[in-house]
Amino acid sequence: MALRFCIRSYGKLPNSISTHKPKVVAFANIFRQRNSLAFSQHKLCANISRWTPRQVGNSHSVLLQPLRKDTTSANYNSEGDKELSGFLEEEIKMEKEQSVPAPTLSGYNIEKNGAEVTFSRQLGGEEIVIKMNINKSLEMGSQSQDDEQDLNEAGNMGSIASVPVITIDIRKPGSRMMSITGTFTEDILRKDLDGDINVLEVQEVALHDGEWKDSTYSVSGDVMDQTMYDLILGMLEERGLDADFLQSLQQFSTSYEHRQYVGFLQEFKRFVDHTN
Repeated sequence: MALRFCIRSYGKLPNSISTHKPKVVAFANIFRQRNSLAFSQHKLCANISRWTPRQVGNSHSVLLQPLRKDTTSANYNSEGDKELSGFLEEEIKMEKEQSVPAPTLSGYNIEKNGAEVTFSRQLGGEEIVIKMNINKSLEMGSQSQDDEQDLNEAGNMGSIASVPVITIDIRKPGSRMMSITGTFTEDILRKDLDGDINVLEVQEVALHDGEWKDSTYSVSGDVMDQTMYDLILGMLEERGLDADFLQSLQQFSTSYEHRQYVGFLQEFKRFVDHTN
C-alpha cells in the first residue's frame, strides 16, 4: 500500500528504493503522515458539523459554538409530575382528616420557627424555657398485645408519635442557668399515667451563663448518682414539669409535627404543579 501510494504521488520509483530499505521506510512514513492528516481533517469536519457559526459584532469574524438542544419550549409538567401531583392531593386530603388539635399548655408563651418550638414562662421569679426540634422525631407508638393484635388484623402499622429531644432551661434571679436535655420514655405514650411513672430520661445536665457551648462541662445522666438524678426530676415536678405536663408536651409535638408535614405536602404540590 505504501509503495503504491509513493509511485502514484511521485511518479517513477527511484532505483535506490528497491535496494535500500531505510528509504522505503521513509516513504512509508510519508504515507502514514499524509494518511493521518487526512483522517484528522475528516474528524475535524465531522466535529464542525456539531458546531454553528456566530457573527461577532459587525465584523465578519466567525466563532464556533456547540449546538444546544432547544429547551425553552419544553414543558416540564410531565406525566410523572401529574401523577405525583394527584398523589399529593389525595395524601393532603387524607392527612387533614387525621389531624388532631394540639393540647393547650397554659401559662406558657409559644414561639414557632419551622421545626423549632420554644415554650417560656415566668414562675416565682424564675425563668423556665423549654426547647424542642421536631425533625427526625417520629417513632411508632407502642401498643399492648391486645391492641397490637387488633392493629395487625386491620392491616394498620399503628400510630406515629413525635418524641423529640427537649432542653429545659431554668434561670434563678441573679444566678447562672441550669440546662437539662432529656428524651421521653416509652411510658409517655401510655393512656394512663397512674402511679410512679417516669416519662423523662435525663441525658445531660449543665450550668452556664446563658449559652451552652461545646466547652461547657456537663454531667451525663447515665453516670449520675441515682439520688441526684431523682432529686433533679423532683425539681422539675415542683415547677410543674410533671408526667401529665410532659405528656401534653409530647402530644403537642405530635400535633405540631403533623401540621408541619401537611404544610410540606402543600408546598411540595405547588412546586410540582408550577410551570414556566
